Amino acid sequence: MPSYAAIGVAAPALLIILRILQGFGASAELGSAITVAYEHADEKTRGKYGAYPVIGAQIGLLAASLAVAAVTSLDDAALYTWGWRVPFIASFAIVVVGYWIRRAMPESEEFEKVATEARQRKGFQILRDLVRGNWRGLVVVAAVYGGYSALSYTFKTFSLSYLTEFQGVAKNVGALGVTFASIAAIIACPLIGRLSDRVDTRKVMIGAAIGVTLMAFPAFWLFDTGRSPLIWGVMVVTTGVLAPMIMVAASPFMARQFPTEVRASGIGTGREVSGAAAGGLAPIIALTMVTLSPTHSAWGVSLLIIGCAVLVIGGGLFDQSRRVARTATAASAVAEAAEPQRR
Repeated sequence: MPSYAAIGVAAPALLIILRILQGFGASAELGSAITVAYEHADEKTRGKYGAYPVIGAQIGLLAASLAVAAVTSLDDAALYTWGWRVPFIASFAIVVVGYWIRRAMPESEEFEKVATEARQRKGFQILRDLVRGNWRGLVVVAAVYGGYSALSYTFKTFSLSYLTEFQGVAKNVGALGVTFASIAAIIACPLIGRLSDRVDTRKVMIGAAIGVTLMAFPAFWLFDTGRSPLIWGVMVVTTGVLAPMIMVAASPFMARQFPTEVRASGIGTGREVSGAAAGGLAPIIALTMVTLSPTHSAWGVSLLIIGCAVLVIGGGLFDQSRRVARTATAASAVAEAAEPQRR
């Protein structure tokens, strides 16, 4: 991509536009991956399969942190001329692999059973049906994912700024904490998935959210010590275990909030809106509160994290899966009754 010296302000503007498009694509893939994993699994293994998209996201986070560590080890001249471009170019290979998987993957048996007219609807019709008939599911998904996204990004991004700017901790300490947390999450996610097949996913999700509330204040007390092992321990517990536990359990939980014909759109819409709003604003709000505090206290951030966890709990308590199942059963009975008449 051309530099600022070559095309002026268009260079950073183009970079931002491409980064936004990359973000849209990555986020859309996660919602579809959750749907595919849910519909290709049976009732007894949906927690296990629901863990795979989360593991993929954690592997991506780990790869990104290692890539950043690698390019930032270069001298400034190399970093600012060609080094920063390497991770972006490498990501194109992942895009090609993802496209190939998409093209080769068959539709799920559950989706194949959906009426032909439902499968041939266009974008606006799908969105209309989603909002009219499944707005409750949208609210539940928005609450769960919005709360998860906000608390996750607060720990993953704001905490790094907090440690370096307000506690004088070296930058590599926080970066290593994120790396350790990603490794812990990759190990923990399959175990959490199996747990979700033995225990109600809603209970797992709510239990993890309660764990986050219990860590909200102690996490910053430990951050304030400035001691690397304690900081790493907090990052592993919060972003390596508790946050992934919410997301792994939330994957089949969110899928159950919608009928098959609007499931992917429902998860995607609920996730994208809430994730962008909550996940984007939470670290900014946290940083603002600490900056405006005369003592740079983080107690307000702890309350913010608790509020995010409460959102997850609230979404879990307003589970719509039974209503969706009843509606699907009724629709199936009507279709079966009408079949002899069509013949």
